Amino acid sequence: MLEIEDRPAEMSQQVMQQMMMQLLVMARP
Repeated sequence: MLEIEDRPAEMSQQVMQQMMMQLLVMARP
């Protein structure tokens, strides 16, 4: 996993959302 300990919680949430969005887009047929 990515190391986001140094970054604030807000940044980590944004990164998680972006990763989830990418996964959803890639999962589409």
